[in-house]
Amino acid sequence: MFFFDDKIKQYEQIMDYDTLLLYLEEIFWDDPNEILPAIIGYAWYFSIEGNVNVSPKQYNYQTYLNIWKKYIDIGLEHFTINPVFDFIAGYSLSLHGMYLDFAFERKYEKEGLKLMKKCVELSKDISLGKVAENFLINAKSRKRVPLENGDKICKELFNGDSVLDKYFSEIYAK
Repeated sequence: MFFFDDKIKQYEQIMDYDTLLLYLEEIFWDDPNEILPAIIGYAWYFSIEGNVNVSPKQYNYQTYLNIWKKYIDIGLEHFTINPVFDFIAGYSLSLHGMYLDFAFERKYEKEGLKLMKKCVELSKDISLGKVAENFLINAKSRKRVPLENGDKICKELFNGDSVLDKYFSEIYAK
C-alpha cells in the first residue's frame, strides 16, 4: 500500500529519516498518487512515533511535522479521490491531528474521520475498505473491535518490509 523501494529500505536500515523524506519529496511529482501516502505516513510516523519507537540518528520533530502538514494540505487540495491518501490522512489526523491544530492553528483533526469515511466510499479495494470501516467502528467503540480476517488483509495491504507496513500490520493483524 505504501511506496517502498531499495533506497527507502536503505534509509530505514541506517535510520536516516531526514534523507528518506527528502528522497520522497524529490520523486513526489513522478507519481503523486503513489508517493503521497508514503510521505504522509512517514512524516506522521516520524513526528509522533520517531523518537520513542524507532530511535533515528537525528530527530527533527518540527521538520517531520512541517512535511506532514505540507502533504496533508496538498492532498486535501488535489488528491481526496485517492482512497489510500484518504486512509493515511484520515488515520493520522484522527489520531494525532491535534498536533497540527496546535502548531498551525487550523482544525486538521476534524478532517480525519471525514477522510476515513471517504476512503470507505471510494475504495474499490475491498480490503482497504474493511480496514477503514474497522477504524470508524473503533472510533465510536469503547472497546477495541478487531479487524475480521486481519492477518489475511494485512498480508495483502501491508506486505512490504517498511516501518509503515510493520506498524499497520501490528495494529490490524491482531
